[in-house]
Amino acid sequence: MFSHGIMFHHFHDDKEHIKSQGSITDKNFENIIKYCISEGYRLLKADDFYEKAVNNKLKKK
Repeated sequence: MFSHGIMFHHFHDDKEHIKSQGSITDKNFENIIKYCISEGYRLLKADDFYEKAVNNKLKKK
């Protein structure tokens, strides 16, 4: 079964977190999440994703 995963590591803002390679803003993050939901993807916490993956219980979306 084919599954997708995305992970976010770095965020930046106009205050204390400087922009760096690969970092996104809170608005970028919100837009990505909204897009995924609109496409019918379920969002899982990393530990839930791992558990389903090792037990071959991930669904397509």
